[in-house]
Amino acid sequence: MALTALRPGQELSDDQLTEICDRESRYRAMTAALRLLAYRQRSEREIRDALRRRSTPEDTIETTITQLRNARFIDDSSFAANYVESRDAASPRGKRLLAAELAARGIDKPLREQSLGEVDEESAAYRAARKRARSLTALPFPDFQRRLGAYLLRRGFGYAIARHTVQRAWAEIHPDSPGEYIDE
Repeated sequence: MALTALRPGQELSDDQLTEICDRESRYRAMTAALRLLAYRQRSEREIRDALRRRSTPEDTIETTITQLRNARFIDDSSFAANYVESRDAASPRGKRLLAAELAARGIDKPLREQSLGEVDEESAAYRAARKRARSLTALPFPDFQRRLGAYLLRRGFGYAIARHTVQRAWAEIHPDSPGEYIDE
């Protein structure tokens, strides 16, 4: 049923009123989704969750998601790759933490593994440690090791990588005093 411009005093049938409400709902959902995408790239699940928070009907959410996917405004593969690249450049993290962050954004496991495949954890750990180690230079090795090691573990790096990175950072800061890693 085609709707023409509404006029004052015009009477609407129930079908026409339902169609107007449906169009308005789809318009509001698309506007909200595009507003979110204007700030940064989002995963499909992030868009879905945002529309659900606005009490958007499920069929309208599905229609909106399909339209956005067809227009290539949302693409989880591209989102995951860009997310990992951005995080690695701005705030290096280990694969474990990156995988958890991607999972929280609704990226499925095969896509997470694919996007994490190119992360060099050794390099990322070193870049993260180098920034943090500057504030720890005056500490004795046991304190330096404990604080920097804990920092790297919280960033999602494994124990072996954290241990090696702490030793490397200590050796660069104090070349005369090689610290021995102390297991607690």
